[in-house]
Amino acid sequence: MAVWPVRAKVTVASLLVVLVVLHVAVLPAATRDHRAVASTSTTTIPARTPPARPDLTQLAVDDGADPGGYDRGLFPTWLDLDLDGCDTRDDTLTAESEIPVQRDGCDVVAGRWTSVYDGVVVTDPGQLDVDHVVPLAEAWRSGAHAWDGVRRAEFANSLADPDHLVAVTAASNRAKGDSSPDRWRPGRRDTWCWYATAWITIKVTWSLTATTGERDALGVMLDTC
Repeated sequence: MAVWPVRAKVTVASLLVVLVVLHVAVLPAATRDHRAVASTSTTTIPARTPPARPDLTQLAVDDGADPGGYDRGLFPTWLDLDLDGCDTRDDTLTAESEIPVQRDGCDVVAGRWTSVYDGVVVTDPGQLDVDHVVPLAEAWRSGAHAWDGVRRAEFANSLADPDHLVAVTAASNRAKGDSSPDRWRPGRRDTWCWYATAWITIKVTWSLTATTGERDALGVMLDTC
């Protein structure tokens, strides 16, 4: 596989940003909530409450083979698609913090976050990952392999749904990896309703498919709603 010079990589990335901005025209700044959680205990933190239980039958089931060819570089992350001058990671950290964040320019340097996957309270953003609830590799397997680069960039940086991206501990995000719900679900059972609802909403919104095993696991989690 050819290795691109750094200058070529920067040029291609710059062109992709321009294409994405042109594609979305003037994408309005997304409205996100702070989803405040008033607790510092990992055992008493209330789960996020989804607006309504989704209809599981909305998911299109496809048990076909993995298309292969996934590369994270096909999903450029942390762009500034809403044109507010700050990238998607900093926008997410700002929206998810339970208190006003401290910044160094656009960079978020302090705040307070409750990691929804494990209930850990964090004040140092360096200990957080901004996670795609539906992982990029899972999106690829379930339909994004057929998208163009612009749509993949939109998916990777979407702020339209406040549950599309979440700030969680690096440890919980690494444990999840690119797993679907039949292979991983949050250790906190009281988050299962939220997690399944967010997963289904994202997949339906972006016309992504699910496997039979994935659908059945989502059903189990929805039963906790």
